[in-house]
Amino acid sequence: MDHKSSKPAQRSRDNDARVVRTRAALHHALLILAERMPFADITVRAIAELAGIGYATFFRHYPDKQSLLAAIAAELVDELVAEMGVSAITDPELGGRKLAQFVEERRGICHALLVGAGNEIRRAITGRAIEAARAQALPHPAGFPEELIVSHTVAASLTLMAWWLEHPGAMDRDRLAEALNRLALAPTAALRTGAPPSAARSDQ
Repeated sequence: MDHKSSKPAQRSRDNDARVVRTRAALHHALLILAERMPFADITVRAIAELAGIGYATFFRHYPDKQSLLAAIAAELVDELVAEMGVSAITDPELGGRKLAQFVEERRGICHALLVGAGNEIRRAITGRAIEAARAQALPHPAGFPEELIVSHTVAASLTLMAWWLEHPGAMDRDRLAEALNRLALAPTAALRTGAPPSAARSDQ
């Protein structure tokens, strides 16, 4: 009796594990392909082949490559938020360096997310960042909605990183970090802490 009742549960666990493995393989495949070519040139068939699954199997997990990219975007935002913590507020200069390092080390997929995929992915990233900021209970200045502050900071940061990815050679990583600090992170950090924005400038 016990053995019979355990079989459906075992099959469910096996199926869940298979789903996790397949999705991980798809994520990994897209990350690799994004380093090799523009997102627009990546096909579902190429993703499936590199992941070692059938073409039809892909569509049992994601309706299209944009949905797969959105899932990866959510993972990356969560990873970045965990890495940065509240440093973007308490130390925006450090936050700028972490952001710059993050995007440089993941140049291919970040280019796909910020340049190749368009506004839909940007909105998804912004929404994820807003959720993360709310969960951290950051200092909240009176008179400014939290969603507005986070949306502005994220939008400014994404714009700077997208520009940097579209203009290779225009600035090195340190210069990008400085731009992120001065133009995106320090002004909103000052709103939260009451410190003057110039206090976070890297040349002072």
